[in-house]
Amino acid sequence: MNKRVRWGLMIGFVLILGFSAQLQAQERLSLDEALSIALENNPSVKKAEAQVEIARSVLRLVENNTFSPDIAVSQSIALTKEFASGFSFTMKDSYSFGDSVEEEKARLNVESSERALREAREVVKQSVISVYLNILKGERSIELAEKNLELLRKRYEKVQVQFAEGNAAAFAVREAEKNLQDAEGVLSNLRENIAVLKKKLNGILGRELETDFAVAPLPEVNFPEASLESFKSVALQNRNELRDILSEKESVELDQKSLREEKQPSVKLLGEYSAEEWSVSVAVEPLKKNLEWEVKRSLAQAGSPVLVGESGESFGAGLVVSWVLASGMWKEKEKQNELKLAQIEADYQAQADSIATEVEEKYYRFKKTEGDLQIRRTTIAVEREKYALREKQYQMGAIDEETLLAGAIAMMQAESDYESNVYDAILSWVDLRRSTGEEIVIGEIFQTESKEVGE
Repeated sequence: MNKRVRWGLMIGFVLILGFSAQLQAQERLSLDEALSIALENNPSVKKAEAQVEIARSVLRLVENNTFSPDIAVSQSIALTKEFASGFSFTMKDSYSFGDSVEEEKARLNVESSERALREAREVVKQSVISVYLNILKGERSIELAEKNLELLRKRYEKVQVQFAEGNAAAFAVREAEKNLQDAEGVLSNLRENIAVLKKKLNGILGRELETDFAVAPLPEVNFPEASLESFKSVALQNRNELRDILSEKESVELDQKSLREEKQPSVKLLGEYSAEEWSVSVAVEPLKKNLEWEVKRSLAQAGSPVLVGESGESFGAGLVVSWVLASGMWKEKEKQNELKLAQIEADYQAQADSIATEVEEKYYRFKKTEGDLQIRRTTIAVEREKYALREKQYQMGAIDEETLLAGAIAMMQAESDYESNVYDAILSWVDLRRSTGEEIVIGEIFQTESKEVGE
């Protein structure tokens, strides 16, 4: 074996190893995996999760029914004898034994933030599915463009031979060359578009934009049956817009409750016990179901080590009743709340009608794309039969390779159109599902067997 052959074999072996390593390094990303990664890492979802935790924290603070006292200490130093000096200590807390207006509003805020989180997750799911399917469409378009480019090259070469033999005009060569260049430009644009789509998907997944991956083909779809009325009914129960309006109504009703409480008398029972520099005080508001207490060690008075008299001990109790008999703001507040409730009722009905119309529109759009699938299946069957016939004709020498290749492209085009229709149907189904306010469960539409779309 001469040196040239040995070097050729070595270079080939190295190239094969490098290509194999590149294939192994490329991630194979399924749609389910993409959805899972996005829900875990997407910045919008993380932000919504943080808002839920903030709302829950606010609720815990407002509930105020656990032992969580405020503790403060201080030390003062007298620079003259008239100034009090010493160490002071204060510990105080309050408890609520009923649902205050603030607590109920905080709960509404938690529910609202949880709805916003669910909405953020569904928006991200829809974005992932849309971009993933567009990548699959793009890859199929690239396969078709490569096959078409192969056909145009053969035609260009054939026209060149015919021109050389005097059987074709110069403009035919230029036209074939232009068609070839146009096809090369289309293929280049398709590849660039795939690269952009992959970056976009990586961004949604919360990953580095340049992360390399390959998408996996989808199983055959089988959409579940459901009536238009059932979709409308589910939408009117689940849509966040309606729930937000109901939440707004509850908030106004809480404002009305707070206004009623303002008109009621306030009763507070007070008690205090002190011994030397220490004191304990308790305040109870029965109507508001609220308890406050405080333990305090006060600074010594100037020139004296304690606050109280010689006995060093005291106790006191009292009752404070207060009642705001009238306020100029009450009437206006009542009027504002009534107007708000009337507007909320009108908004709810208008929103419900709009949602019903939206669901109906998306339902019929989905049904159309679903119906188009059967037409595409028929077209595929016809083109496959035509290609099978052309293969036999080619084997018998009745047609040339160019005609056979044109038949293959026609069959591939029919398959590509069907797959594109499937992806459109999936997106329409997702859009319909989103219009009902239900969670997108993409696995519901895929058959259990590992049959790929288009087979």
